[in-house]
Amino acid sequence: MAAAEEARLGSDPLGEDEGDRLEDRGASARTVIGRLALGGLSLADLALVLAWLAAPAGLGRGVVVWWLARALLAGLAALVVGRCAKGAGEGADHRPLVLATAAWCLALPIFGAAIAWVVAWTPPASAPSDDGGAWRSWPLPVRWDDPALKLAPPARQEAPEAVAGDLLLVDRAHDGRRLHALLRAARLPLRFQVPLARRALADANDDVRLYAFSLIDRRRREHERALQAARAVLDQAPSPASAALAHQRLAELAWEGVYHGLQEGAALREALATALEHVDHALALGVDEPAAHALRGRILLRRGDPDAADRAFQRALHLGHPAVKVLPFLAEGAFLRRRYAAVHDHLARLQAMEDVEGPMLGSLRSVMEHWL
Repeated sequence: MAAAEEARLGSDPLGEDEGDRLEDRGASARTVIGRLALGGLSLADLALVLAWLAAPAGLGRGVVVWWLARALLAGLAALVVGRCAKGAGEGADHRPLVLATAAWCLALPIFGAAIAWVVAWTPPASAPSDDGGAWRSWPLPVRWDDPALKLAPPARQEAPEAVAGDLLLVDRAHDGRRLHALLRAARLPLRFQVPLARRALADANDDVRLYAFSLIDRRRREHERALQAARAVLDQAPSPASAALAHQRLAELAWEGVYHGLQEGAALREALATALEHVDHALALGVDEPAAHALRGRILLRRGDPDAADRAFQRALHLGHPAVKVLPFLAEGAFLRRRYAAVHDHLARLQAMEDVEGPMLGSLRSVMEHWL
């Protein structure tokens, strides 16, 4: 019976709660005692410092005794911290804290004990708080439980027309507004950033011009790094097929620089020639893909050769390239060759595709309204 009673008491949750409360009270008592002891040691340290300041000549020959007294106070502070610090008696290793307390109190009169006061009873950042699981009992909205949910606010979509309109406010009263517009332009797609920054290079305000130049230069350096990486891939290509893909990638990068407006004048003509050279190499090495022919057509169209561009676009269509990505350029080439009936036919085909597949034309719709 006695054994059963002891087992019942040992498994009694009320007894366990009582033990936890007693343990918490003991830890609180150690904290109070430790802080009071450190406060008293700080006052004793203050008394030693004041004695030194009040009669420095009288203590000149007893400096060794003075330092020994301070060392004794530092040792007592370390002992207090070791006995009464948070977590003492739970198997925690407080030796680093004890040594640090001794060093603080010896090197920093008064303030050393104050530092030990704060550090010794502050829980580490990784230690869970007593009510660490209390938040779980609070009902949270269901959407917060979705791990795939992106909590960051959506990026603000700037309108290129609004940015360009602010950059046209040329009077000095709007210098700050033009600079802010250029900062907003840095969040636009790259095909808008560089043209807007080029417009700002002629601004009368030094800050606007400097930021516009830095924006263009940063985009150029990023583009050049991508080109260098693609050239390294081409140099290390182990097979003709890999070399063909590397040439196609270099052609795409060169065209991107042209499309985004990173080159002008002679540099633009050289970039177009480089892009055409790489895409021709890719096609010669066996990359007979519709995207490569479509890219070649766009390069030739930009170089002012609509006849060769038309053949490249037709080849891309024959290989299965999406018509919606080719027909606008076929219409542009036909316009440059003054074949206006062909322009009408290409745009009519686009409109028929939109009627079947839904909206897909965007800004082309206004052009089609003029021609159809």
